[in-house]
Amino acid sequence: CWTGVGDFLAEGSGLGRQALSLCSRREKVELALPLGTFLHARPATRIIAVVQHHGLPVEIEIAGQRADASSIMAVMILAGKNPGERRVAFHGDPHVLHDLELLFRSGLDGQENGALPDELAYLRSREPGL
Repeated sequence: CWTGVGDFLAEGSGLGRQALSLCSRREKVELALPLGTFLHARPATRIIAVVQHHGLPVEIEIAGQRADASSIMAVMILAGKNPGERRVAFHGDPHVLHDLELLFRSGLDGQENGALPDELAYLRSREPGL
């Protein structure tokens, strides 16, 4: 009975992502990394937390290359390939893009303005000390 369950779930997950992609609006936003901020582990983790919170497909683009913005490995590899890039684009649902804009305006890694905006309060429960 359990034979093939993993395959079934994997196939269903893929179909679900395709349906979300077709049913959600896709827009693009270009953001500048805040002064003195680099896309290292903490900022990347926050970006991923925003994307995963919404559960909608979002791509990150740096220097014309794209990756899945919900994957820490994909984001870190893309950032590592382009360490000098100061502009980052995101492609996805406007609700997610709005929260990413708020995150970038708040300093991205919490160093610039300190506190996260209330709209991003869901991030506080994901990180110790926030």
